[in-house]
Amino acid sequence: MTPDQLIVWQNHQRVGTLWRGLDGRLMGFEYDEEWQASGQAISNSLPLNQRTWPPETLTAHHWFGNLLPEEQARAALIRQLGIPDDDFSLLAAIGGDCAGALSILPPHQTPEPSNRHDCDTPLSQERLNEWAAFKQRYALFAESQQAPKPRLSLAGAQDKIPVIWRDETFYLPQGTAPSSHIVKFAVDGRDHVIFNELYLNTLAALVDIDCPSTSVRYAGRYPLLVVERYDRAWVNGSLQRIHQEDLCQAMGMSRTQKYQEYGGPTLADCFHLLRDVCKPPAQSLQQLLRWQIFNVLVGNSDGHAKNVSRVIVKFCVWPVRRQSCLTDRSRVRRP
Repeated sequence: MTPDQLIVWQNHQRVGTLWRGLDGRLMGFEYDEEWQASGQAISNSLPLNQRTWPPETLTAHHWFGNLLPEEQARAALIRQLGIPDDDFSLLAAIGGDCAGALSILPPHQTPEPSNRHDCDTPLSQERLNEWAAFKQRYALFAESQQAPKPRLSLAGAQDKIPVIWRDETFYLPQGTAPSSHIVKFAVDGRDHVIFNELYLNTLAALVDIDCPSTSVRYAGRYPLLVVERYDRAWVNGSLQRIHQEDLCQAMGMSRTQKYQEYGGPTLADCFHLLRDVCKPPAQSLQQLLRWQIFNVLVGNSDGHAKNVSRVIVKFCVWPVRRQSCLTDRSRVRRP
């Protein structure tokens, strides 16, 4: 049975509590008293000068709902898990490793040490081939007698899985362990999508636009795109999470509002936000402008607000590689 409360963690520090509203679908959030006194706001839309966001305000619901998969990826995952189609139930099932530094866990569970690799499960070539060949997708999330099921969540509609990639081997993080890379799969009948993203990331890097390290591997005859996570970093042999939020989260908007055409942020709105949250803002504004110019030149019409994120460096205690600074020390990123 799904609990009506979930605990939000940053490493082993308790950030706050997420709960299900009386309607059974909307979510509320409250900062932990100690975190509010000495921590940092997890979002521009959830400042520390307020402690509680009731479900009916939708502010917290929008922020946490933006961590989840969308469209066909969400529908397939719900079928595999056999859970209700609501954001709280999904976070309860897969919120252990999300974008950014937070883990969302049931009350009885606490985060595991990030330097444990003994629980990582090698991802078999057979299972990878099935996924790449559009068979048995999301079976990775089924119950297993050998290991706890992974609790992995990535926003977006494209099929992808978070993995740990070491020595040319894919591992599936178990329980609450963080992942280091994202593996993206081709769309059925459109293998070129993988190579198109590889080409554009390579092209962007050549014109000095910060991009994650990207490469192609194969599962049988099917290509896979392997992308290094910009919100993870190896520190002294330990894989650490780096906090981030996309611009829909920063503005308190729902994932359904990511496109300007459907009531989402305009480019001007994004610039206004960065001026407010980035200190100093000039480098981040320039980075966003150059990224958008690049999108126009290469014909990318999918530059919506969820495809731009700010990495909150001040949230962390280690230096972040790659990307120029964007917030209160944050950075703009294209996931």
